[in-house]
Amino acid sequence: MSIPFSSSVPALYLYSRVSTEEQTKSQKTGMERQTTGVGPLRARNKFSILPVYEFDDSGLSAHHGHNLIKGKLGQFVDLCEKGEIASGSVLAMEDLDRFTRIAITAAHQYVNSVLNAGVTIYLWGGDGNSGLSA
Repeated sequence: MSIPFSSSVPALYLYSRVSTEEQTKSQKTGMERQTTGVGPLRARNKFSILPVYEFDDSGLSAHHGHNLIKGKLGQFVDLCEKGEIASGSVLAMEDLDRFTRIAITAAHQYVNSVLNAGVTIYLWGGDGNSGLSA
């Protein structure tokens, strides 16, 4: 389950996550909203000059940090730490709770790893103009 991408040029990485397999079923809209809704479209338009990669952690809880420990987001953070994600890239997601729900004292190391790599975290929820950068 490795991420099939790293880039020497800046890219837009669209990330989505739901906590349980139940939430991935057809009657649930969480993954659909996060992958085909207005938010991802907003991110694609805002960063239209960047190539786009999509990845998800369907069924991995952020409350327990499973997406960071054994998921693709954790692999993305590792790639950032190794310098394999180009500075100037953007990690976009609906809200920061897609990234993690663990305590901020534990979460800051993961967020900082991304930001210190020169990657902006863009959140399309709310007004669609939220972002974190170093």
